[in-house]
Amino acid sequence: MATKTIESGKNTTKVGAQGVEITTSTRTTYTLDETGKINPNSVKHEIIYYEGKIGDGVIAATRTGTSGDWKNNNKPFSNTPWLGADAQKSLKEGALKTTTQQQINTASKKEGLTPEQTKAVSGSSNTATSTKIGDPITNENRNFFEEERKNIKSRDDYGKNKPIVYPEGLNLNYQDCIKFSIVKYQQSGLKGFGPGNQDLRRVTVDGGRPEFKNKERKILGTIVLPIPGGISDSNRVNWSGMDLPDLQGALAGLMRTGIMGEDMAKDFEKQAEAISTPGSGARTAIVSKLIESAIGQGGIMQREFGAIINPNLELLFNSPDLRQFSFNFKLSPRSKTEAEIVRKIIRTFKQAMSVKRSASSFLLQTPHTFAISYIFKKENHPYLNKFKECALTSCNVNYTPEATYMSFEDGAMASYQLDLTFQELEPIYDDDYTDLDGNRDTQIGY
Repeated sequence: MATKTIESGKNTTKVGAQGVEITTSTRTTYTLDETGKINPNSVKHEIIYYEGKIGDGVIAATRTGTSGDWKNNNKPFSNTPWLGADAQKSLKEGALKTTTQQQINTASKKEGLTPEQTKAVSGSSNTATSTKIGDPITNENRNFFEEERKNIKSRDDYGKNKPIVYPEGLNLNYQDCIKFSIVKYQQSGLKGFGPGNQDLRRVTVDGGRPEFKNKERKILGTIVLPIPGGISDSNRVNWSGMDLPDLQGALAGLMRTGIMGEDMAKDFEKQAEAISTPGSGARTAIVSKLIESAIGQGGIMQREFGAIINPNLELLFNSPDLRQFSFNFKLSPRSKTEAEIVRKIIRTFKQAMSVKRSASSFLLQTPHTFAISYIFKKENHPYLNKFKECALTSCNVNYTPEATYMSFEDGAMASYQLDLTFQELEPIYDDDYTDLDGNRDTQIGY
């Protein structure tokens, strides 16, 4: 018999409605018999709590075996547990439970335990923190990732019911403007043949109001600004030149005939007859290629006949492209209120585009996205382009656009230059235009 001890590293977990952060690690002891088997009854787990995230830590909770409730340890000279009520609740069903299981699994893997030994120690033969490509997505792994997603640290309210409007006196009844609506990113999911899960993310903007096919999606906040100068769009589709010389074309035709189950022998006979005909271009090309191959020198056909094999070059569609848009705003606050609005606008764009992380920092989640629209008299602008849902890929702020540091008494800058770059999440398709107005050409469209 041999008794072993394994310890995990520290992790910080957010618990309770207030999101209090606590730092813990785990220590596990177990006994190995002569055959290398671990008796689950010999397993003892300890949660080490670090007050202030530093120091050696104290044993805050213990558990014997791989299941059951944790027994909380009290502070010295007190009946108060080291883990508070929120942490105890999270340890039963929450982020701390996930973190603790992850720590035990990670320590087991680092120790080099076999799947059977890991199961005896942690209750699972899977290490959720190291799911490999090709591994089955077990319920345990799925539950782990779902729990991690629930504990993503993310601001989801940027003033949902009160748009941030600059300048302060912008009148939407008769002034044109551009509207940025922040929405929580929605993954499209895995797709098979056919349309897949497009409706999960489908968003259209009507009168500046985003409308979602997926009713669970909500607007997190809105920013309204004057339409800047230099606006434009560029629709691109990727085409590339590809050739298919006659010889390769003939071979491709034979293969297609065979694959489609047609009379391949008859097609082959036809192609062979064309090649064997004296003076035929195919025969000349083959002879020239054989000579070039034999002597290791090209250009025989050009020297002998002053010709080349027709490459049958053709421009072919290759792929759609994703559009990018850049907007440049000069924000010069004229009052204390406007200075606060400008500060809020810059903060909102920066935070909304930032990467979201889970409480244990194991997962990183996609930033929020934007529904953008030009507004004319509180409706979609009929003479400017529309947008699909966009990601904010770049946010650049120049705090001294006049090349001179100037500020007001409260420290607000006299002027700001805000440069934003967006990219659409999906390409533009033909039927997207039809969805707008039924092909009546009453809008420019995308």
